[in-house]
Amino acid sequence: MSHVTDVILLNELNDGEPLTDTKEWLKAHYNGCSLYRVDGRRVGGDKVMQSDIYMGAFNYMDIRGFIDYLELLDWDKDGGSRECFQLLIKKEHDVTFALWRFEGLKLKEQIKAEVL
Repeated sequence: MSHVTDVILLNELNDGEPLTDTKEWLKAHYNGCSLYRVDGRRVGGDKVMQSDIYMGAFNYMDIRGFIDYLELLDWDKDGGSRECFQLLIKKEHDVTFALWRFEGLKLKEQIKAEVL
């Protein structure tokens, strides 16, 4: 039996390898699993994506623990910015994603997921 949570992180375009600490944190907490960085050059259309996109699916994710971690993250060091950051979360039985954004130093749920 499983309980899958889909996670999508969106942030400003960064030429380096942002979210390195976040990917390592996830690996440490989820059996070596982390986020996949979408290659913005291979998504369709005739232009490159203008944002960084990361996604993953995690079993029995501690959503509050992940949000707490993101709130403590040194965004200057790990890449991206709080102002541009968006977190989408969809639990297994949700119909839609919940949208989280920073308000100051805290992530706030801006749009709640619809549940079956």
